[in-house]
Amino acid sequence: LIDVKRNRINRFGQALYINIPTTAAFLFRRQTLPSGVSALTEAFVTSQNGLLDCGQTPDLCRPRGTRIKGSGRTPGAWVVYLGRETQAGPNPNEVRSTVSQVLVHPDYNNTLFNNDIALLKLQSPVQFNDFIRPVCLASNVSQFHTSTPCWATGWGNLRSNLSLPASQPLQEVPVPVVGENQCACGYRLEADANITNEMICAGEENRGTCQGDSGGPLQCKQASNWIQAGITSFGVPCARAGFPEVYARVSQFQTWITEQVAGATVSFVTFRSNGTDADNSFVCRSPNTASSVAPELTFVIIIAAMLLQNTMTQ
Repeated sequence: LIDVKRNRINRFGQALYINIPTTAAFLFRRQTLPSGVSALTEAFVTSQNGLLDCGQTPDLCRPRGTRIKGSGRTPGAWVVYLGRETQAGPNPNEVRSTVSQVLVHPDYNNTLFNNDIALLKLQSPVQFNDFIRPVCLASNVSQFHTSTPCWATGWGNLRSNLSLPASQPLQEVPVPVVGENQCACGYRLEADANITNEMICAGEENRGTCQGDSGGPLQCKQASNWIQAGITSFGVPCARAGFPEVYARVSQFQTWITEQVAGATVSFVTFRSNGTDADNSFVCRSPNTASSVAPELTFVIIIAAMLLQNTMTQ
């Protein structure tokens, strides 16, 4: 996660330390880089289809073209860690689970990066507690207007070439939603990217997700509820002006998720933004002259009742 605007916290410019009992990590057995997941039910977690790989396309940090294929789709190749705080430990509240089934959206990559969502069925049910909780997902009639304040979480890089020390806890960063028209305008010159209705964008210059945050949640607060709006998918690394990060839009997959979990109870909640969406009036102009009518951006399947406990050192 990138949060240069808060570099007063420490030299890494990282986000606030928080306690989020609704975010987990999963690891491919042969990988050392964690990717984020969110718990959907006692038996399912959700994430994007794989880890980010910028090696071949440095200008556009994109998912691997063969993600979760071959050995990647072998359930035994994956391990999910619930209740994890750091990658180095100790993690006294952590629960480890293997995976019995990998469910990839059937239309993934029909349009490049589109439908970037997968479900992992756990080998055995997870017991929820104060440190491990199920997610509240955005329903299919949810609305997220431009500048809606949300949060992204993850253990990803603090800069494009600066990884988060393994001893550091799960990070968070505040990011504003960027409307589809404005986001598509920014990415229009990137041949490998096509912004669709199955995506939601969020972020601003010096604040956003980065390599290693892939699969983690984008969540927005409504009243006392934290609702997962997106799953970290891709972007131009990292937190660059004009290139908000792109997430799979969770609300678009309500039907598919419900069908896959076979009768398990899933909490879908409708998020509604107030007023008129400024993105409806956005005009995309020639490069470097795009005009936004949005106000100044002010401020990152586990996520249903997320607790934010800011412990920033003054």
